[in-house]
Amino acid sequence: ALSVILNVVPLPGAERFTRFVAMGVEHIATGWDHLLFLGMLLVLAKTLRRAAWVVTGFTLGHTLSVCLTVLGLVVPREAPVEALIAVSIGLVAVENVWLADQRRSVALPAVTVAVVAVGAAAALAAGRPVALALVGVALFSASYFAWMHRAPRPEVGRAAVVALFGLVHGFGF
Repeated sequence: ALSVILNVVPLPGAERFTRFVAMGVEHIATGWDHLLFLGMLLVLAKTLRRAAWVVTGFTLGHTLSVCLTVLGLVVPREAPVEALIAVSIGLVAVENVWLADQRRSVALPAVTVAVVAVGAAAALAAGRPVALALVGVALFSASYFAWMHRAPRPEVGRAAVVALFGLVHGFGF
């Protein structure tokens, strides 16, 4: 499809690459979870530079995980990846509300971490493969919100965290 749009004649061995690029373009256009995630991240980007850092961080993480998957170096499990994508969107929403409130109270992040931890415990009790991922997210979230609470410029670390979440979102591809 992309070769018709761009008038590209696939070379031997390049057809797979062209198909991969076409799938990526389609994924961007229909990947509402990614667009929602990036949209929430951009809500608090007060400058074009901050927005560029956020989008670049997400793109780098996403691209890395897509490449690892396509090359067969990583074979992600669908259920944990989809759960982590949903959790990442929720965490960014919580972070946006908390940052908009000038990080005055740690109650919202604390409740959020507790909810993720309870979800992890429930998944662990049910023997679900997402359990360990949720335990990791709970620990990461607790550490991240604690760091953000004291950080003089919280937006600096946001690009790195967005890259990590981009990794997860890329595995959903």
